[in-house]
Amino acid sequence: MPGGHCEDIIVRHIERGAVPVGLAEMIVDRVLTQDRSPIKAGFAYLFGQLIASVQRSTALYAEALHLSADKRVKRRLVELAELYGADSSPPVVRLTHDDLATVAGTSRQTVTETIGELAAAGIVQPRRGAVQIDDLPRLRDLAR
Repeated sequence: MPGGHCEDIIVRHIERGAVPVGLAEMIVDRVLTQDRSPIKAGFAYLFGQLIASVQRSTALYAEALHLSADKRVKRRLVELAELYGADSSPPVVRLTHDDLATVAGTSRQTVTETIGELAAAGIVQPRRGAVQIDDLPRLRDLAR
């Protein structure tokens, strides 16, 4: 790509929302194929991380607008069980209801009610400061 300040220009456009994420990904691919210097590779890596962060934030924002609070709680439980609970069988998510509420963007009361409903269905078991996931496939289905 021509010019010495390409990276700065691209980042400014991304910050303003002027460059769609798909186009930004294409630019990163082009930078990597044209110049394999360590600086360019480092920039491409960081830029890729920025793109991933924007995509994640956009998805969470869309969820907050379009999904019910209990569905968001279920999705966060699935994600956390897959991410942090894989070391134990059954998986255990070691967060308080307050922490889960923060992660899901809802109230502690909603988290408590949702976990209570899931416990009554035999899908989870509430623990002190944690939630044990007894039926991850069923929880995944409910989170969709």
